[in-house]
Amino acid sequence: MTTWVNDGFVGISGYAADEIIGKRPGDLLQGPGTDPESVAEMRQAVADGAPFNVEIINYSKSGTPYWIEIMCNPFKDEHGRHIGFISIETDISERKNIERVKNEFIATVSHELRTPLTSIKGSIGLLRSGKITELPDQAQSLVDMAFKNINHLGALVDDILDIEKLGTDQMTFDFQPADLTALVRESVASNQSYADEYGVHFQMDGTQDIQVKCDSRRMSQVVANLLSNAAKFSHRGGTVKISAHRQDGMARLSVSDQGVGIPEEFHENIFERFTQSDSSDSRKVGGSGLGLNISKNIVEKHGGTIGFDSTPGVGTTFHVDLPVL
Repeated sequence: MTTWVNDGFVGISGYAADEIIGKRPGDLLQGPGTDPESVAEMRQAVADGAPFNVEIINYSKSGTPYWIEIMCNPFKDEHGRHIGFISIETDISERKNIERVKNEFIATVSHELRTPLTSIKGSIGLLRSGKITELPDQAQSLVDMAFKNINHLGALVDDILDIEKLGTDQMTFDFQPADLTALVRESVASNQSYADEYGVHFQMDGTQDIQVKCDSRRMSQVVANLLSNAAKFSHRGGTVKISAHRQDGMARLSVSDQGVGIPEEFHENIFERFTQSDSSDSRKVGGSGLGLNISKNIVEKHGGTIGFDSTPGVGTTFHVDLPVL
């Protein structure tokens, strides 16, 4: 039960202190936008004497919704016995509103870009093919460069749209039984031409037939991202080894390169949005800094995990673990 509340929360909530004192955690969180699972988790954490941190919609006494971040930590007496909690609740409504506006803007811009990009890509692709007219070598080179950059821009728009879908939980998945090894082999074959641009060879290594339940299209997206990163950050003439095998009761996909490696100070940030380990390398090889974040979200939607081992100057191995059927 709540035993004390400060004036700050009284002002935010609209309740008088004596209307809050004596209430259970979560009693003021009931409303049409409240996540019942979050409330249940909070109450269970309180019952277990465990700390928790959650962002949730709260409701003032007048019924006005607002976002709060709740950070709650247990405290103990001199004998180590749990005797209560200290809860800090911060009004984050402005931040959430900014995030909403930003996401809506990104979604609108991305959708508006896709239609003209498709048209431009089709036109340049037709011109590049030579079906309209034979181009001089210098003009052909410029058209090839434009086509390559249009593809890169289209991939960036796709990544931004995926980030927006994941952020609003609108990305759909069609989970079906699938042969992980066959899926990986198809991805390797379809992405080898990309690796050729960097003088890198993909090699299947130590594979087993493993059945998993996944959305094949989304999982192929994860594999393609890992393969493209391995190719981009490998040394020319290098080999990227790919394997699919059972490990510790899970299906493990591994992608190992012999490239530049990931600096240790960047390890904890590798899966964050718009982050790249080295700005000079990133400008040299390109990329949006979104692929690994998207891949992590997709893998976690499959009930799996993604991680890596890396030694600077030696190479990096990314591994994805998925439940086995």
